Amino acid sequence: MRVFSTRHFLVLCCALCVFSAAADELDERPPLPESEGLSFPDAPGSYVIYRDVTGKDERYVGLCYLGGNELAIRMYNQADGSEVVVVETLYTIPAENGRRELDPGSITIIRGDINGSAVRDLVPRTWQWIQSWLSSRPSAPDALEWTYEEESVYSFEYWIPLIQLRSDGSAYRLVTAGRIQSVTDASFFAFTGEGVAEGGPVYDLVYTPGAAEMTGKALPSRPLWFPDSHWVTASDGISRITRVTGQDAFAVEESVSSGDIGGLDSLTFMKLLVVHSGYELVADRVRVFREGDDVCALFCVHDRESATRTVQFKRLRQEAGRFRILSLGVAQSLFDRNPQYFSTVAGVQLFR
Repeated sequence: MRVFSTRHFLVLCCALCVFSAAADELDERPPLPESEGLSFPDAPGSYVIYRDVTGKDERYVGLCYLGGNELAIRMYNQADGSEVVVVETLYTIPAENGRRELDPGSITIIRGDINGSAVRDLVPRTWQWIQSWLSSRPSAPDALEWTYEEESVYSFEYWIPLIQLRSDGSAYRLVTAGRIQSVTDASFFAFTGEGVAEGGPVYDLVYTPGAAEMTGKALPSRPLWFPDSHWVTASDGISRITRVTGQDAFAVEESVSSGDIGGLDSLTFMKLLVVHSGYELVADRVRVFREGDDVCALFCVHDRESATRTVQFKRLRQEAGRFRILSLGVAQSLFDRNPQYFSTVAGVQLFR
């Protein structure tokens, strides 16, 4: 269980993604005069992947933002290993009440056969997703979660990249999200299904009042967490529980200047920390919420190399032009055995 620090995150945010594709274009038509290119509030390379939950097919649909008004759409069928990848240009045109309506542009085939019935169904479905997002945004500009109903109930959450869609209510649900670093990045372009965790430490933890071994470091007057005697802090500044693996759980506090992250607000900063975790995000276990003036996130990541999962909790507190950041990570097997213990340590109810 590697500690992925905020310093790593800041380096990652500075990386540039370069995308290139060559293929035959199908529908080339000029945009309408009143149309505008559709852009997304995320960096190029940001992606989301959805799974068909109807039980009819083990299908995945992924959307990856290429920059400008270009979106890569990848459809993968787990049953036979077939896939289709297209790149589409997207526009919007004025609609009623000052809103925008989707106006799909040209489609470029990158890989696969676009003439299959599944593809003919799924591309228009992604248009419905995007249109529901466009229609819902004016009614929930500052919400962490919201829904929009039109033929189906669409669920949205602030932290999700691109169209912020959690579920379309009936057929597809988000399984992971992230940001690729190149056009060959396997996390999106070779995704074939969610990773499966194998084992992990399992034992009971009882909160034991009393100072943890902090190697001379005193907790601040307004602590971000509340370690007990199970925790030991080493010279690297990282606190750990080390009963089985040497790092069954870890916690580290950091501080960054608001200027170092371009003056981002707390919610946007937290969104980036979650999406850029460095591992495969397990979307079902992501929850972003407020605790007083702090912004918190509880989420789970999967490491395919070690086949392990880690539950992570992050807490942001803005003070005098700086962000104080707590990063707490726990082996999923240990967290699931002791949710109340880790809630006490975090000072926040982490299960519901």
